[in-house]
Amino acid sequence: PSNFQKTISIAPNSLYFYPLIFPKSHYFKEKFDDLAISLWSEEEKTALMRIVHGVYVADNEFDKLEKKDFLEKLGTLRVDARVVDEMQMSDAFEVLARDKLKNKLVYVLMADAVFKDDDYDALEKSYIELMNQRYPLEEAMLDDAIEAVRDKKLEVVLKEWVKEIQDTSL
Repeated sequence: PSNFQKTISIAPNSLYFYPLIFPKSHYFKEKFDDLAISLWSEEEKTALMRIVHGVYVADNEFDKLEKKDFLEKLGTLRVDARVVDEMQMSDAFEVLARDKLKNKLVYVLMADAVFKDDDYDALEKSYIELMNQRYPLEEAMLDDAIEAVRDKKLEVVLKEWVKEIQDTSL
């Protein structure tokens, strides 16, 4: 088995049992049709997941939350982990570079993957910088997506903090 397969620790055919593994609805799954990903080709979906997986493991960790999110996305897209593993990162970016609208979603999902473990550390930052250098990415669009996801997460944390303060002062 490849490093990718060891990392996700799942039998390839078990993706078909996705609803049994993760019965709880997930935002990505709910928005799947709204985002028109269902209309993407198999190659485009595979490329998307190859890029997302690269971001998840950029910090040399693939924690439970990242793994769960990745497997949910694989299941929603009905993409085979083995095919994702076989795709070269350069091929993934080449496939998706053809469509600017798809790029925007790729950047958002990359940003989401960066913050999935709530830590955008130095390894992840250097990985994103390397991706910007090696592949045809629009750095400003990716930076905007990362900033938007970061700000949204910060907003949630601050709201929870304010609520805790209000609850303790009552």
